[in-house]
Amino acid sequence: MNKKYCYLYFLCEALNFVNVVSQMYMLDSFFGGMFLHYGAKIFFLPTKDDKGRFDPLIETFPRVTKCDFYKFGSSGTIQILDYLCILPQNLLNEKIFLVMWVWFVFLAIVTALQLVFHILVFRFLSIRLRLLEQRGKVGRSSELEHLLKFMDLGDFFLLQAIGKNINAFAFSDVIKGLTEEIKPPASAPKGEIGFSLNHSFISEADSDIIDLKYRKKMNHLD
Repeated sequence: MNKKYCYLYFLCEALNFVNVVSQMYMLDSFFGGMFLHYGAKIFFLPTKDDKGRFDPLIETFPRVTKCDFYKFGSSGTIQILDYLCILPQNLLNEKIFLVMWVWFVFLAIVTALQLVFHILVFRFLSIRLRLLEQRGKVGRSSELEHLLKFMDLGDFFLLQAIGKNINAFAFSDVIKGLTEEIKPPASAPKGEIGFSLNHSFISEADSDIIDLKYRKKMNHLD
């Protein structure tokens, strides 16, 4: 079950990345292929004089355009008159979509790095060991490494989730308790040993937390 939650969480992060990239390509298709490089053209605009420089903002969101007006002439025939029309709304549109471009690029980079990080965590035991050590003083590295060898990715994912929601001292107690409680036989297959064999330890910790919350509530009522 823990492994299922782990893979679903990773799938959701992958879908986040797909969602951001797909939205960028849809906007690029809507703007006729001008959105993907929209912000890059602006931020890396060549430093030329106004006469020799072409503003990409105006290319995507023109501020002046040609308009055709149809009106009846004095003889009753339709006359076509062309004028230059000012589009003030595009002054706002160019700023809005520039902010959207920066935000999409930021989200794409962050989600991509997060995916790469989780792939490395799933692949290398040393990274998982380092992550547990950073949560607090959790004992010797050899004990942690021994613990991780008998835990699958799902168990590690749950342990990380617990560590993110409690302080370092409580997390250290959890690790120490698991290290002491888990005494797997030599013939036990990897992946079948994890939190399921430590139900008594987890249940005892949960009962202590519930009892502490109850006492705090009663003191508050008094």
